[in-house]
Amino acid sequence: MTQPSRLRQALTDDRGLAEPVSVMALAVVVLAFVMLLTLAGRGAEIRNRVDHVAESAAQAAARQRNADLATNAATNLANSTLDAACTGGPTVDVDTSHWAPGQAVTVTVHCRIPTGDLAPLPLPGTLTMTGRSAAIVDLYRTP
Repeated sequence: MTQPSRLRQALTDDRGLAEPVSVMALAVVVLAFVMLLTLAGRGAEIRNRVDHVAESAAQAAARQRNADLATNAATNLANSTLDAACTGGPTVDVDTSHWAPGQAVTVTVHCRIPTGDLAPLPLPGTLTMTGRSAAIVDLYRTP
């Protein structure tokens, strides 16, 4: 008679389940942490690219002969550089309101990056990175 009671006790005994449950919980935490690091790395890399593109676009704009050419040069440079990295392409704002030799032209670049592939994290669908730079219009450029 001792056999059935031991079997029944072994089937209903839940000692020793703490380790598997702890390992499963730890695995979820580690996975979320890895995804968060992936997002941080992706964000840092895109932010650096956006800052660099804004600076390059401002320099390209400052070398042009008039405000229209400056706007086109900055927009084309940003679009060709960031088109694949940004969701829907980058948004480029070129401020040429003070266009004159020795004055500044300012370029602001906005880039939306997708975060949907990091599904287990409660993140929005995209994050927006912004880069802004200014450059002095070349003193020797004449219209």
